[in-house]
Amino acid sequence: MKNMMNSPKVCICIPAYNAEATIGETLNSLLNQTYKNINIYVIDNNSKDRTVGIVEKFIEKYEIIKLFKYDKTVPADENFDRCITQADGEYTCIFHSDDVYLPNIVEKEIEFFTAHSDVGAVFTYANVINENGKKISELKPVKDIEGKNVYNFQELFPLYLKYGNFFVTPSAMVRTEIYKKEIVKHKRQENFGVAFDVDVWLRILSKHKVGFIYDKLMNYRLSIYSMSFRKLLLYKNTIEDGMFNVLEYTMQEQRTINLLNSTDYINLKNRNMLGKVFKAYVSGDYNYAKKLIKTINTSKNTNVLKFIKFVFEIMVLIPLPLFFRKILVYVKYRRILKGQFLKMNLS
Repeated sequence: MKNMMNSPKVCICIPAYNAEATIGETLNSLLNQTYKNINIYVIDNNSKDRTVGIVEKFIEKYEIIKLFKYDKTVPADENFDRCITQADGEYTCIFHSDDVYLPNIVEKEIEFFTAHSDVGAVFTYANVINENGKKISELKPVKDIEGKNVYNFQELFPLYLKYGNFFVTPSAMVRTEIYKKEIVKHKRQENFGVAFDVDVWLRILSKHKVGFIYDKLMNYRLSIYSMSFRKLLLYKNTIEDGMFNVLEYTMQEQRTINLLNSTDYINLKNRNMLGKVFKAYVSGDYNYAKKLIKTINTSKNTNVLKFIKFVFEIMVLIPLPLFFRKILVYVKYRRILKGQFLKMNLS
């Protein structure tokens, strides 16, 4: 996209808090975009480190960057709300301060919107990198959605109930008008927890079509030190708990409560429960693991899930020393943890 004279303005908001280690790389990746009609707004959540100073150095050189400093630290969803308040232009991206964006992500998303005037939001997929910027995995689309690029609620919501989350949140570009008039506030219910973004995407999907670009146009950072990785090992008040609250709220709102008893949704919930049993077990909370396994009814599930439950029922009866529990975690998350076994902390 060479001629930018008549191209729509894109506002890239970056909610940031104590991001001194990564914010520079993120900003450089956005300054290198092939699509040039952009503004970059850093929304600082009262950082205590050098984040603000680093951003101010960029501002001295690049007039498209602007810093919004707040003197009160608020929960992440409220800082995302600040992004909506400050956003301008025709399209808005809320990109993350620890991720790295390929040079053509904005251009590709604008091209998608140009080709699909009925779409309200578009997402891409991503490579997963560690704290050193090394690729360790990929975020790929689930097999059932690759057949086409644009979906409405009736088509996509049942697939979400089957597979769980396949929206790559920090890749999203949304029509600014939708953010400002229809979303405004990210977290509608406290029990959505940190899965508030799922509710945002489903709210958009309920009124507009959404699109997917199946190319990996960003590098999503996940390291052993990151909050994202620590959340992977939670087994109480998890992201998934919030996600299920969002899904069931959406079923009621969209009058699709009959899906609550669908085989796909029951399978999804039981897969999540078995995951929580594993996490409780490797964390040494054997009593909680035993309690959880008793609540799982796999009578309507696949034979694979029934077998996994059988194995776990035996496993929770056998306490393991910390060293062997760390081995189990290392094997499960080996791509993320490669070479960092001694740094793992299960407490």
